[in-house]
Parts: sequence; structure tokens; C-alpha cells
Amino acid sequence: MAAPLRLVTDAPASARRAASRPGRRHPLHLATTEVVETQAPSDAAAKDAALARRAAAGDPKAFELLVRRHYERCLRFALHLLGDRRDAEEAVQDTFVRAHRALPGYEERQRFEAWLFRVLVNRCRTMAARRRRMERTVVALAGGDGAADPADER
Repeated sequence: MAAPLRLVTDAPASARRAASRPGRRHPLHLATTEVVETQAPSDAAAKDAALARRAAAGDPKAFELLVRRHYERCLRFALHLLGDRRDAEEAVQDTFVRAHRALPGYEERQRFEAWLFRVLVNRCRTMAARRRRMERTVVALAGGDGAADPADER
């Protein structure tokens, strides 16, 4: 089966919408357009599932391939959630460690990527909550919480 094709253009979305309306002309023809091959979602999911099975069976190369396939996307998502690059990198690293430990419990009826992102989201939530608690503690210790310190009244 041939890989699906997708039309890629650098034209802005407004130009693409205007060009798709009947009777409207727009300089869409000035945009660069190319046809690229894409991997069908079911092919990627099937490959991830096979790699996850091999990794769960103890194949380190399979897990390395899973990390390579998903690291960048996980990092972008964690950076979006946390807003700090170091925190995002730590969350992604911890996600892959936790995913590796939990691979024997992974069920193929769910997509590996969805399962991995659920682990990542939970890790980001935990890190964000910990960061908020730490910030509140620092503010309280610095006396910035607005409450009077009983030692000041002596």
C-alpha cells in the first residue's frame, strides 16, 4: 500500500480559505506548494505497538527507537505546559523512565502515543504543583504573604 500524500503549502490559512470559495480569486498561486508523503496514522500506531512489545520483552534498541520517535514532540508539549525548558526536559526524561518501568502493563488496545502523553501530562501536573508549593513557601519565608510575623510584635 502506498503512503498517503498530503499537500503542503506555505500560504497563510486565510489565503487557503479564500481560494477555496467559489468565485473568489486570491493570490494563492504565489505560494510554494509541494506534495509530501506522510505515514498513515495506523502505520505509526502499529509500529509503536510493535516497538513497545519488544521493549517490554527487554529489547533496549526498541525502547531507544520509541524515545527517538517521541522525544521532540513530548518536549514541545511539556514546554507548552510548564513554560520552562529545564522543567520540561526533566518532565520528559522522567516520563520515559516511568514509561519504561510501566511498559509490561501497557495494553495495545490504546495507542502508545496516547498512553505516553497521559504519563507526560500527569508528570507535568505534579511538577507544576510542586513548583507552586515551593514558590508559596519561598514567598512565605520571605515575609511576602502579608501576614504579620509574631516575632516582630515582641
